[in-house]
Amino acid sequence: MIRAVFFDVGETLVNETRQWHEWADWLDVSKFCFAAALGAVIQRGGHHREVFTYFDQAFDYEQAKAERKRRGLDYLIRPDDLYEDAVPTLKRLAADGYIVGIAGNQPKETERALAECGVRAQIVASSMSWGIEKPQ
Repeated sequence: MIRAVFFDVGETLVNETRQWHEWADWLDVSKFCFAAALGAVIQRGGHHREVFTYFDQAFDYEQAKAERKRRGLDYLIRPDDLYEDAVPTLKRLAADGYIVGIAGNQPKETERALAECGVRAQIVASSMSWGIEKPQ
């Protein structure tokens, strides 16, 4: 008997298009080219951050992330980033008695951001809070 249902974050509960478009703008490349490169990285099973080195071999993700944060462009999930069926589905599963969990290859800020968007689950965890990433 199924007692628990877990969901991934990116492209399951959250549409990440806006965040990726912001990175394309940061790199000053077209959103179309960035999306194509990201798709190629994902298709071959690479880590999604490899997309940055496609445009800049010396790209330092942590340095860029810190600079973006300094400029007020920190990682953020907004309510309008959620797929429209995400919250109702989670609520329905919880009401039906299932344990609902969310786990994703995401920064730690995701846990807080989801809660602030009204996403509720009994278990919410990010790869950063667990100290592990896919495929581990």
